[in-house]
Amino acid sequence: MKDFLTLGHAVRTDYRENLPVVNWIVNFHSDVEQLLLAKHPCWGYEQERRITSIDNANRYLQLRPDALTGIIFGCRTQKPQMDLIDRLLAERAALGAPAVKTYVVAQHPTKYRLVIRRR
Repeated sequence: MKDFLTLGHAVRTDYRENLPVVNWIVNFHSDVEQLLLAKHPCWGYEQERRITSIDNANRYLQLRPDALTGIIFGCRTQKPQMDLIDRLLAERAALGAPAVKTYVVAQHPTKYRLVIRRR
């Protein structure tokens, strides 16, 4: 792992059928964290990990430049958003940061499957 100080805080996503219930008075922080980590079991193949920090809204998470190696654009990502990310990656490269590979996801034409391909 290239940035353990940051990425070491990532925890496994909780794949579950039902959304957690948030009690806004009792156990608020733990309930919200459970909600932020919840995802439907159909996404379990992703084996996703997330970093949550409830009390740090509007703050940047520091990440070593070499820790970011790729970005996957989802099926519904619009061209303007991709263009913005491409510009930001070009600025990053101009500052000497390592290259980042980009990928795009498409629905498989005949199966319930997503296909990820390099841009």
